[in-house]
Amino acid sequence: MDGLKHISPILLGIFLSISSPSFSANYDAINHYNEKLLAEENQCWQQFEKIGIYQDSLLAPYFKEAQRYQTNFDFPKVDLPQETLTLFYRAMSDFGINPRSISIVGSETDSPLGTRSFSLFVNKEVFLRFSAPAQLFLIAHEIQHIIYKDNSFCHFLENTVKNGKINADAPVCAYLRFTELRADIKAATFSREYAQGYVAFIQEMIASRGDTNGITHPKNSDRLNLAREILAAI
Repeated sequence: MDGLKHISPILLGIFLSISSPSFSANYDAINHYNEKLLAEENQCWQQFEKIGIYQDSLLAPYFKEAQRYQTNFDFPKVDLPQETLTLFYRAMSDFGINPRSISIVGSETDSPLGTRSFSLFVNKEVFLRFSAPAQLFLIAHEIQHIIYKDNSFCHFLENTVKNGKINADAPVCAYLRFTELRADIKAATFSREYAQGYVAFIQEMIASRGDTNGITHPKNSDRLNLAREILAAI
């Protein structure tokens, strides 16, 4: 992986996907959704520019202090069923992650699964309520946050950008939504199985929690529309 550190995030995602033996997605679909992500990211940076913050000036201090924002947190160990651990290891393999580099730990947040730098933290009770296809997709989604270092960069953004009131129009929130969109798309476009898991996960989320407010994450209703669109395209 060291030789890939200077490759752009979009190309990195493509490389990780097609180099896996489980990869089975449609190249035209991948190109379409990569173009969508590029357009969405550009729109995010345009919002930052409106408040006088430019990409180069923001990224330079982040890279200088990146290690500070990539600290693991102390979470308790979690005892997961073997079939569930198999899903974690499979998703890591599919997306080029060495399982020995990632800790799987417990969490008491209401989120079924999340990331903190090099850890995946699981609320066992909540996570196991989801079907296996939904679980596999969710693991893949969170792995994208690790690959793109979303947690550390978004933490940096929230601590650096003074954007006043937090609302759906704030540039930081727009960027947070973009990282969630990217994680959805990168996970779902890997193969039809992951796309099916995307549909299953969002359907199960809506059934248990309803729609969301669309501030830091896209609305569940919008995610379901996208999931169905991707599944039809893959």
